[in-house]
Amino acid sequence: MSPILITPTYVKDYKNPHIKKVWKSAENAMKRADRAIIIGYSLPNDDVEIALLFKRGLSHLPQERITVVEYVPGDEAKPPDRRTKIGDHPTGQRFRSLFGTQVDWHTTGFEGWLREQRNANLFPFSPFTP
Repeated sequence: MSPILITPTYVKDYKNPHIKKVWKSAENAMKRADRAIIIGYSLPNDDVEIALLFKRGLSHLPQERITVVEYVPGDEAKPPDRRTKIGDHPTGQRFRSLFGTQVDWHTTGFEGWLREQRNANLFPFSPFTP
C-alpha cells in the first residue's frame, strides 16, 4: 500500500479499485444523510468528479438542508443581510449551479458559522429534527 493524492485536475484516473470503493462508500453515506454541511471547499471547476459525487449523493436533500460555509474577509462583522450573497461569490455560484438557489449559504467561515449556530440554538446545537 502507498498513499494516493487525488488533486483537482481534469486528468485524474479513478480506475484504481481502492479509490472506486472509497468513492462508492462516500456516495452511499451521502445518500443516507439528512443534511450536508460543506465547510471551506470551493468546488473548483476542475473537480468535476466531486461535483458529480455531490450531485448523486445529495440529490435527495432539500436545498435548504445543504449548508455551504465559506470565508469572506469582513463578512463576520456585517449583519447577515449585508453579507456576500451566494450569487455574488464564485464558490457560491458553483454550489448554486449544482444544488439550486435555496442552499444554506454562510460567509463567516467555520468559527463564525459555528458561533451563530450556537447563539441561535440551531444545528448542531438544537435537538435533532428530521
